[in-house]
Amino acid sequence: MLNGEVHRGTNWTAGEIGYMLVPGTSAAPVERGRPGALEAMVGGEGIKAQWRQRWNRDATPLPINAIATEIFDHALQGDSLAQEVLELAARTLAYAIYNTSLILNSPLFVLGGSVGIHPALVDATRQVLAERGEHVQPR
Repeated sequence: MLNGEVHRGTNWTAGEIGYMLVPGTSAAPVERGRPGALEAMVGGEGIKAQWRQRWNRDATPLPINAIATEIFDHALQGDSLAQEVLELAARTLAYAIYNTSLILNSPLFVLGGSVGIHPALVDATRQVLAERGEHVQPR
């Protein structure tokens, strides 16, 4: 929002932070409409991919094909492998929010979707942001 109106930018891509480059992801250009680098770390499909990379049947009762919300639910129940995936997603998302807040001076970031509003991700993201001492919090 800019001056009370939706700001779309020159090419109608303003706010598309899912394409933000983040460490641990490919820097190759992404076709518009395909998940970007940030989304590859904190979106549902990206979280599933992180899960599949780390999955070990001896380390978790969850199956290799678990979805992001199941992984987060198990993280809340103490599953250490799920907690590892949650921590990576939360830290990556928190850094993106923090960096964006430095540029735009925005006090509020609204997360959406079943992954973005999951209490485990929201709480973990808030915790990382609190470590930065910033007053920016996702809602």
